[in-house]
Amino acid sequence: MEMLTEGQSKRQDRERVLKILRAYAWNSMAYLSLEDDKHWFFSQQVEGVASYALSHGVMVVCGDPVCAKNDMPAFLCELKEFASEHQYRMVFLFANGEFLPMYRSAGFGTTAIGEEAVFDLCTWNLHGGRVAKVRAAVNHAKKAGLVVKEYVPSRKRDKCIENEFSEISRLWLAQKHTAPLKFALGDIGFDFPNDKRYFYALSREGVMQGFIVFLPYRRATAYMADVTRRRPDAIYGTTELVFCESLSRFQEERIATASLGVAPLANVTATWRRKGFQLLCKYIYRHMNCIYGFRQLHAAKEKYAPTRWERVFIVSHPALLSPKMSYATADVLDSKGFHDYVDAFLKHHATMM
Repeated sequence: MEMLTEGQSKRQDRERVLKILRAYAWNSMAYLSLEDDKHWFFSQQVEGVASYALSHGVMVVCGDPVCAKNDMPAFLCELKEFASEHQYRMVFLFANGEFLPMYRSAGFGTTAIGEEAVFDLCTWNLHGGRVAKVRAAVNHAKKAGLVVKEYVPSRKRDKCIENEFSEISRLWLAQKHTAPLKFALGDIGFDFPNDKRYFYALSREGVMQGFIVFLPYRRATAYMADVTRRRPDAIYGTTELVFCESLSRFQEERIATASLGVAPLANVTATWRRKGFQLLCKYIYRHMNCIYGFRQLHAAKEKYAPTRWERVFIVSHPALLSPKMSYATADVLDSKGFHDYVDAFLKHHATMM
């Protein structure tokens, strides 16, 4: 029997994950399972996968385990056994509220950690006062000559287009106070597009101004805006135009739902047993925007007038979320680790003195 190389085995596992995602991805972050920073735990009892990263003995799972809804209780028990065997603590980051009863029945603790901006595409439009600023930005971009196009790398690769995506990303990331985020944010990923949708804006001169990469979920009846970037000197209204034109395309395709993703730490509430965690989240949300613009991110999503805000949760086992588990969760989100947040915080305060 011919042995598979490590690369061949990885490709086979990736195809297996993709098949599961296409069938059962309910959480808008599910397709992030395919990113290179994830390990995969495949269920032995049901068809399912959990994508995770390890930090300081904590198994941090991206979103929810991906499987049929009826299989979730069995899969959670299997994950608990795996974690126990390896002496891991477990955290599910940005879990969907629909599965909370199953988590709680399995002995997990649950706490709100933010909210997700969701759009019902059968009713959403650019009319009304709530989206007046977005409408004005879109009109400005159109008058400036911007047009939105879709790039489909699975159909035909174009190195020039891909180079512009990369250049915009480089310029965008150069402005950030911390290293690039990962785990809960994907990469552009042209080598493995895996059902992603790529929309970008071109100026009259043919220069790309910005782009948005969308991830599918709910069997491609819904899409989440994952990577959103623009040139530092982009024409005003670039991002708004790309997002709104993308949603218009989805509406034409009779796609039901779109998401602008999670606003972490926004409107966090907790039971009396977790008041300390709630107060910490509120402090970070209000006072640590020098590191990551939590409040600005929520405001940027709010201006599009989402149909609703859906709460997302951090789920933990043991049920009480310990400082070590919180540290590990923050650690996997930054490509340079937790110390990068500390460095950014100290540098910001040094400039304020």
